[in-house]
Amino acid sequence: MLLNSPFLAQHVISAGLLTRQQLRGPTWRRLLRGVYADAAIPVDHGLKIRAAELVIPPDAALTGVSAAWLWGARLASPHDPVDVVRSPDRRLGLTSGLRVRTSPLPESDVETRSGIRLTTPLRTAWELALRLHIVEAVAYCDGLAARGCIDRDSVAGYLRERTGQHGCRIAGRVFSLVDSRSESPQESRLRTWMALAGLSRPVLQYEVRMAGEFVARLDFAWPELKVAVEYDGVWHADPTQLVRDRERLNRLQAAGWYVHHVTVRDMSDPQRTVAAIGQVLIRRSRS
Repeated sequence: MLLNSPFLAQHVISAGLLTRQQLRGPTWRRLLRGVYADAAIPVDHGLKIRAAELVIPPDAALTGVSAAWLWGARLASPHDPVDVVRSPDRRLGLTSGLRVRTSPLPESDVETRSGIRLTTPLRTAWELALRLHIVEAVAYCDGLAARGCIDRDSVAGYLRERTGQHGCRIAGRVFSLVDSRSESPQESRLRTWMALAGLSRPVLQYEVRMAGEFVARLDFAWPELKVAVEYDGVWHADPTQLVRDRERLNRLQAAGWYVHHVTVRDMSDPQRTVAAIGQVLIRRSRS
């Protein structure tokens, strides 16, 4: 028997479809307390959201990383708890696998998509700013912005409406760093680390041209210094891509640019990585 979506244990047991002993076997996977799914179904955050929908009360709403997932910014891992928000007067007991926050929840901050109550993109961005470290919050909000869910004007208006509320200053800091041009979460993280370290703000996705001819598009650029920072994801290890990267680097060097490459490994040591970029900018400014 294959059940293609999460289900409540009490329902299948009462219907005589499964026994508690069978649910403990390898065929079924426990997602939340009392919620199971076929073990053959790949686990991602979306599956956990569908499981949570079976147990959270109808007046609550998905928010944070979970609402971001549903809005298209799918950074959450299978290990992340499902984010839920509920009004302070309607508390929700602790449930393993859920991360519950009580906060005023006006209906203007809630939408329904495919039968699921979730916070609007703006309220989701607000929750992300308050729940996560600034680096992760910016990465998620960049994802929302890249999908057209939020923009500078809308977040500025949302902040004005909440002037004086708890968290407004934190959210304002996050929103000031959001940029829809970021093409990956790692680029967002690197850009935020640079901003927190006090480095001057780079131009994103800058196009280099020489004699009117296109040379390259850069992840981060300081055009006045002709300095670029490029994030090299794992795909750059592909032999064909490596050849293209070298040819591109040669064209940039011929145009007078210095390119500093940041690898996946470098991302594990933000302080050292950002310090190295800072030194590059200092050297170029003095030359």
